Order: sequence, then structure tokens, then C-alpha cells
Amino acid sequence: MTVTFEESQDVKNSNELHQIYRRSLQNMRAWMGDSPLRFDEKLGIIDAWQEELRIYYRENGHCYACGEQLDGCLCHEPLEGWVQ
Repeated sequence: MTVTFEESQDVKNSNELHQIYRRSLQNMRAWMGDSPLRFDEKLGIIDAWQEELRIYYRENGHCYACGEQLDGCLCHEPLEGWVQ
């Protein structure tokens, strides 16, 4: 399953990323609430959704954990892409 975010090639600032995250979260909550999937299936979908958000934030130069730009992020391990 692929979750699509804004298709624009413009790099987003932290406020825009936060707005996109909130809309996506609201959509995910509504969809999960209506879904007949089992709990473990829902967890897998949520995990994939979060991974795509991490990648989206990285592509826009921000840490998914704190929302700061990657070059100014003070997180011990910035969540900027695929977690190893």
C-alpha cells in the first residue's frame, strides 16, 4: 500500500509538513475506524504509513521525529528515512 502525499516538487517548510501530517493522520484514523481489518493488519498498515512519512520528511529536508531541518536536528538518531 502506498500513501500519497502532496505531489508538488516544491520543498515543504516545517509548517506545511505539519499540516500535511495532520491531514494524513485524520484520514488514516477515519479509514482505520471504518476498516474491517484485523488489529495486526492495521498495525502493519500504520507502520508502512509512518515509514512513508519518514521518507517524505527526509525528502523535504526535515527530521520526522522533531520536525527540524536535518542540518539543525539535535535528535540522537534523526528519523530521516529507512530505520535500520
